[in-house]
Amino acid sequence: MIHAQIEKNGFLGDIFVPNALIDSYSKFGELGIKAALKLFALMEDRDVSWNSVMAGLLKVRQLREGRRLFDDMPERDIVSWNTILDGFVKAGEMDEAFELFQKMPRRNVVSWSTMVMGYSKAGDMDMARVLFDKMPLKTLVPWTIIISGYTEKGLANEAIGLYDQMEQHGLRLDDGSVISILAASAESGLLTLGAKVHDSIERLKFRCSIMVSNALVDMYAKCGSLDKAQSVFNGMAKRDVVSWNAMLQGFAMHGRGREALHVFSRMKMEGFQPDRVTFVGILCACTMQDLLTRV
Repeated sequence: MIHAQIEKNGFLGDIFVPNALIDSYSKFGELGIKAALKLFALMEDRDVSWNSVMAGLLKVRQLREGRRLFDDMPERDIVSWNTILDGFVKAGEMDEAFELFQKMPRRNVVSWSTMVMGYSKAGDMDMARVLFDKMPLKTLVPWTIIISGYTEKGLANEAIGLYDQMEQHGLRLDDGSVISILAASAESGLLTLGAKVHDSIERLKFRCSIMVSNALVDMYAKCGSLDKAQSVFNGMAKRDVVSWNAMLQGFAMHGRGREALHVFSRMKMEGFQPDRVTFVGILCACTMQDLLTRV
Protein backbone atom coordinates (compact mmCIF):
# COMPACT_ATOMS: atom_id res chain seq x y z
CA MET A 1 0.00 0.00 0.00
CA ILE A 2 2.82 2.42 0.88
CA HIS A 3 4.64 1.32 -2.27
CA ALA A 4 1.56 2.12 -4.38
CA GLN A 5 1.23 5.58 -2.81
CA ILE A 6 4.91 6.32 -3.49
CA GLU A 7 4.45 5.46 -7.20
CA LYS A 8 1.12 7.31 -7.41
CA ASN A 9 2.49 10.52 -5.91
CA GLY A 10 5.71 10.49 -7.94
CA PHE A 11 8.12 9.91 -5.05
CA LEU A 12 10.21 7.36 -6.97
CA GLY A 13 12.28 10.27 -8.23
CA ASP A 14 13.24 11.20 -4.66
CA ILE A 15 16.14 8.83 -4.00
CA PHE A 16 15.74 8.83 -0.22
CA VAL A 17 12.14 7.57 -0.23
CA PRO A 18 12.55 4.43 -2.37
CA ASN A 19 15.92 3.70 -0.72
CA ALA A 20 14.29 3.73 2.71
CA LEU A 21 11.47 1.49 1.45
CA ILE A 22 13.91 -0.99 -0.13
CA ASP A 23 15.89 -1.13 3.10
CA SER A 24 12.66 -1.92 4.98
CA TYR A 25 11.53 -4.55 2.45
CA SER A 26 14.92 -6.26 2.56
CA LYS A 27 14.49 -7.06 6.25
CA PHE A 28 11.31 -9.11 5.78
CA GLY A 29 12.48 -12.38 4.29
CA GLU A 30 11.78 -13.73 0.82
CA LEU A 31 8.48 -11.89 0.28
CA GLY A 32 10.12 -8.62 1.26
CA ILE A 33 13.01 -9.29 -1.10
CA LYS A 34 10.62 -9.83 -4.02
CA ALA A 35 9.01 -6.47 -3.32
CA ALA A 36 12.42 -4.81 -2.93
CA LEU A 37 13.60 -6.21 -6.28
CA LYS A 38 10.43 -5.00 -7.98
CA LEU A 39 10.92 -1.47 -6.66
CA PHE A 40 14.66 -1.59 -7.38
CA ALA A 41 13.96 -2.40 -11.04
CA LEU A 42 11.80 0.74 -11.36
CA MET A 43 14.44 3.10 -9.97
CA GLU A 44 16.65 5.17 -12.23
CA ASP A 45 19.04 6.39 -9.51
CA ARG A 46 19.78 3.36 -7.35
CA ASP A 47 22.68 4.71 -5.27
CA VAL A 48 22.96 2.85 -1.91
CA SER A 49 19.97 0.64 -2.80
CA TRP A 50 22.41 -1.84 -4.36
CA ASN A 51 23.82 -2.64 -0.94
CA SER A 52 20.39 -2.89 0.71
CA VAL A 53 19.00 -5.30 -1.89
CA MET A 54 22.18 -7.38 -1.91
CA ALA A 55 22.14 -7.62 1.91
CA GLY A 56 18.51 -8.78 1.78
CA LEU A 57 19.28 -11.47 -0.79
CA LEU A 58 22.20 -12.76 1.25
CA LYS A 59 20.14 -12.77 4.42
CA VAL A 60 17.67 -15.24 2.90
CA ARG A 61 20.59 -17.32 1.56
CA GLN A 62 20.07 -16.38 -2.08
CA LEU A 63 23.84 -16.33 -2.51
CA ARG A 64 23.98 -16.63 -6.30
CA GLU A 65 21.49 -13.80 -6.81
CA GLY A 66 23.39 -11.70 -4.26
CA ARG A 67 26.69 -12.36 -6.00
CA ARG A 68 25.15 -11.57 -9.40
CA LEU A 69 23.90 -8.24 -8.08
CA PHE A 70 27.33 -7.53 -6.57
CA ASP A 71 29.03 -8.28 -9.89
CA ASP A 72 26.58 -5.95 -11.70
CA MET A 73 27.18 -3.01 -9.36
CA PRO A 74 28.57 0.02 -11.23
CA GLU A 75 30.64 0.97 -8.18
CA ARG A 76 31.52 -0.96 -5.04
CA ASP A 77 32.50 0.65 -1.76
CA ILE A 78 33.87 -1.03 1.38
CA VAL A 79 30.29 -1.62 2.59
CA SER A 80 29.51 -3.55 -0.60
CA TRP A 81 32.59 -5.76 -0.20
CA ASN A 82 31.99 -6.40 3.50
CA THR A 83 28.32 -7.19 2.86
CA ILE A 84 29.02 -9.85 0.22
CA LEU A 85 31.87 -11.24 2.32
CA ASP A 86 29.63 -11.52 5.40
CA GLY A 87 26.91 -13.26 3.40
CA PHE A 88 29.19 -16.04 2.16
CA VAL A 89 30.88 -16.43 5.55
CA LYS A 90 27.56 -16.82 7.36
CA ALA A 91 26.51 -19.42 4.79
CA GLY A 92 29.72 -21.35 5.52
CA GLU A 93 31.02 -20.85 1.95
CA MET A 94 34.58 -20.12 3.05
CA ASP A 95 36.29 -20.90 -0.27
CA GLU A 96 34.26 -18.28 -2.10
CA ALA A 97 34.56 -15.90 0.84
CA PHE A 98 38.35 -16.20 0.72
CA GLU A 99 38.31 -15.59 -3.03
CA LEU A 100 36.34 -12.37 -2.47
CA PHE A 101 38.61 -11.37 0.41
CA GLN A 102 41.68 -11.69 -1.82
CA LYS A 103 40.07 -9.52 -4.51
CA MET A 104 39.17 -6.67 -2.15
CA PRO A 105 40.87 -3.43 -3.22
CA ARG A 106 41.12 -2.46 0.43
CA ARG A 107 40.17 -4.10 3.72
CA ASN A 108 39.25 -2.79 7.13
CA VAL A 109 38.90 -4.35 10.59
CA VAL A 110 35.40 -5.58 9.69
CA SER A 111 36.73 -7.46 6.63
CA TRP A 112 39.50 -9.20 8.58
CA SER A 113 37.25 -9.95 11.57
CA THR A 114 34.59 -11.47 9.32
CA MET A 115 37.11 -13.91 7.86
CA VAL A 116 38.58 -14.83 11.26
CA MET A 117 35.05 -15.48 12.52
CA GLY A 118 34.20 -17.59 9.47
CA TYR A 119 37.19 -19.88 9.82
CA SER A 120 36.67 -20.12 13.59
CA LYS A 121 33.06 -21.20 13.12
CA ALA A 122 34.17 -23.69 10.45
CA GLY A 123 36.62 -25.20 12.95
CA ASP A 124 39.68 -24.23 10.93
CA MET A 125 41.60 -22.51 13.72
CA ASP A 126 44.89 -22.71 11.84
CA MET A 127 43.56 -20.51 9.02
CA ALA A 128 41.76 -18.26 11.51
CA ARG A 129 45.06 -17.72 13.35
CA VAL A 130 46.99 -17.03 10.13
CA LEU A 131 44.56 -14.24 9.22
CA PHE A 132 44.41 -12.94 12.78
CA ASP A 133 48.20 -12.68 12.95
CA LYS A 134 48.28 -10.82 9.59
CA MET A 135 45.73 -8.20 10.66
CA PRO A 136 47.31 -4.73 10.46
CA LEU A 137 45.04 -3.43 13.22
CA LYS A 138 43.41 -5.53 15.94
CA THR A 139 40.51 -4.15 17.96
CA LEU A 140 38.74 -5.96 20.78
CA VAL A 141 36.38 -7.68 18.31
CA PRO A 142 38.91 -9.93 16.51
CA TRP A 143 40.66 -10.72 19.80
CA THR A 144 37.32 -11.88 21.21
CA ILE A 145 36.52 -13.92 18.09
CA ILE A 146 39.82 -15.83 18.05
CA ILE A 147 39.87 -16.44 21.82
CA SER A 148 36.27 -17.68 21.75
CA GLY A 149 37.08 -19.86 18.74
CA TYR A 150 39.94 -21.62 20.51
CA THR A 151 37.86 -21.93 23.67
CA GLU A 152 34.92 -23.54 21.85
CA LYS A 153 37.33 -26.14 20.45
CA GLY A 154 38.69 -26.83 23.95
CA LEU A 155 42.17 -25.56 23.03
CA ALA A 156 42.96 -24.17 26.47
CA ASN A 157 46.62 -23.23 26.03
CA GLU A 158 45.99 -21.23 22.87
CA ALA A 159 42.92 -19.49 24.31
CA ILE A 160 44.58 -18.56 27.59
CA GLY A 161 47.79 -17.48 25.86
CA LEU A 162 45.88 -15.13 23.56
CA TYR A 163 43.79 -13.79 26.44
CA ASP A 164 47.00 -12.90 28.28
CA GLN A 165 48.34 -11.21 25.14
CA MET A 166 45.14 -9.22 24.76
CA GLU A 167 45.48 -7.90 28.30
CA GLN A 168 49.16 -7.07 27.72
CA HIS A 169 48.11 -4.99 24.70
CA GLY A 170 45.96 -2.94 27.04
CA LEU A 171 42.59 -3.69 25.48
CA ARG A 172 39.73 -3.05 27.87
CA LEU A 173 36.96 -5.60 28.16
CA ASP A 174 33.37 -4.72 27.31
CA ASP A 175 30.11 -6.60 27.88
CA GLY A 176 30.19 -8.25 24.47
CA SER A 177 33.71 -9.63 24.81
CA VAL A 178 33.17 -10.85 28.37
CA ILE A 179 29.88 -12.59 27.55
CA SER A 180 31.29 -14.20 24.39
CA ILE A 181 34.38 -15.63 26.10
CA LEU A 182 32.41 -16.77 29.16
CA ALA A 183 29.80 -18.47 26.96
CA ALA A 184 32.52 -20.31 25.04
CA SER A 185 34.17 -21.31 28.35
CA ALA A 186 30.85 -22.61 29.65
CA GLU A 187 30.15 -24.75 26.57
CA SER A 188 33.64 -26.26 26.48
CA GLY A 189 33.98 -26.62 30.26
CA LEU A 190 37.11 -24.46 30.25
CA LEU A 191 36.96 -23.25 33.86
CA THR A 192 40.53 -21.91 33.87
CA LEU A 193 39.81 -19.27 31.24
CA GLY A 194 36.39 -18.41 32.69
CA ALA A 195 37.96 -17.85 36.11
CA LYS A 196 40.70 -15.74 34.52
CA VAL A 197 38.04 -13.50 32.94
CA HIS A 198 36.34 -13.21 36.34
CA ASP A 199 39.67 -12.21 37.91
CA SER A 200 40.07 -9.51 35.24
CA ILE A 201 36.56 -8.22 35.97
CA GLU A 202 37.34 -7.88 39.66
CA ARG A 203 40.85 -6.45 39.16
CA LEU A 204 39.65 -3.83 36.68
CA LYS A 205 36.55 -3.04 38.77
CA PHE A 206 34.45 -3.79 35.69
CA ARG A 207 30.84 -2.80 36.28
CA CYS A 208 28.85 -5.99 35.68
CA SER A 209 25.51 -5.78 33.95
CA ILE A 210 22.90 -8.45 34.67
CA MET A 211 23.90 -10.17 31.43
CA VAL A 212 27.58 -10.35 32.45
CA SER A 213 26.68 -11.66 35.91
CA ASN A 214 24.37 -14.24 34.32
CA ALA A 215 27.20 -15.35 32.05
CA LEU A 216 29.46 -15.80 35.08
CA VAL A 217 26.85 -17.85 36.93
CA ASP A 218 26.22 -19.97 33.84
CA MET A 219 29.95 -20.52 33.22
CA TYR A 220 30.71 -21.59 36.79
CA ALA A 221 27.59 -23.75 36.95
CA LYS A 222 28.28 -25.59 33.69
CA CYS A 223 31.93 -26.08 34.66
CA GLY A 224 30.81 -27.70 37.93
CA SER A 225 32.04 -24.93 40.25
CA LEU A 226 28.66 -24.55 41.96
CA ASP A 227 29.95 -22.76 45.05
CA LYS A 228 31.43 -20.00 42.87
CA ALA A 229 28.25 -19.87 40.79
CA GLN A 230 26.18 -19.45 43.95
CA SER A 231 28.56 -16.80 45.27
CA VAL A 232 28.17 -14.70 42.11
CA PHE A 233 24.41 -15.32 42.08
CA ASN A 234 23.96 -14.27 45.73
CA GLY A 235 26.08 -11.17 45.15
CA MET A 236 23.91 -9.87 42.30
CA ALA A 237 22.12 -6.62 43.13
CA LYS A 238 19.48 -7.40 40.50
CA ARG A 239 18.42 -10.69 38.96
CA ASP A 240 16.15 -11.72 36.11
CA VAL A 241 14.61 -15.04 35.08
CA VAL A 242 17.82 -15.97 33.23
CA SER A 243 19.78 -15.60 36.48
CA TRP A 244 17.47 -17.96 38.35
CA ASN A 245 17.44 -20.46 35.49
CA ALA A 246 21.25 -20.53 35.29
CA MET A 247 21.59 -21.29 38.99
CA LEU A 248 18.73 -23.79 39.00
CA GLN A 249 20.01 -25.66 35.95
CA GLY A 250 23.51 -25.72 37.39
CA PHE A 251 22.31 -27.62 40.43
CA ALA A 252 20.06 -29.83 38.30
CA MET A 253 22.71 -30.91 35.79
CA HIS A 254 25.09 -31.88 38.56
CA GLY A 255 22.56 -34.04 40.40
CA ARG A 256 21.81 -31.64 43.25
CA GLY A 257 18.05 -31.75 42.92
CA ARG A 258 17.21 -30.50 46.40
CA GLU A 259 19.26 -27.33 45.93
CA ALA A 260 17.57 -26.82 42.55
CA LEU A 261 14.16 -27.06 44.21
CA HIS A 262 15.27 -24.59 46.86
CA VAL A 263 16.25 -22.11 44.13
CA PHE A 264 12.87 -22.67 42.49
CA SER A 265 11.10 -21.90 45.77
CA ARG A 266 13.13 -18.72 46.28
CA MET A 267 12.40 -17.70 42.72
CA LYS A 268 8.64 -17.92 43.25
CA MET A 269 8.83 -16.23 46.67
CA GLU A 270 10.65 -13.25 45.14
CA GLY A 271 7.93 -12.83 42.53
CA PHE A 272 9.63 -14.18 39.39
CA GLN A 273 7.49 -16.00 36.85
CA PRO A 274 8.99 -19.38 35.83
CA ASP A 275 9.30 -20.00 32.10
CA ARG A 276 9.77 -23.08 29.92
CA VAL A 277 13.49 -23.24 30.70
CA THR A 278 12.75 -23.18 34.42
CA PHE A 279 10.42 -26.16 34.20
CA VAL A 280 12.85 -28.14 32.05
CA GLY A 281 15.48 -27.61 34.75
CA ILE A 282 13.08 -28.63 37.51
CA LEU A 283 11.98 -31.78 35.68
CA CYS A 284 15.62 -32.68 35.12
CA ALA A 285 16.41 -32.21 38.82
CA CYS A 286 13.39 -34.17 39.97
CA THR A 287 13.92 -37.01 37.51
CA MET A 288 17.50 -37.47 38.62
CA GLN A 289 16.54 -37.64 42.31
CA ASP A 290 13.03 -39.08 42.05
CA LEU A 291 11.52 -35.90 43.48
CA LEU A 292 8.68 -35.36 41.03
CA THR A 293 6.08 -35.45 43.80
CA ARG A 294 7.72 -32.43 45.40
CA VAL A 295 6.98 -29.97 42.54
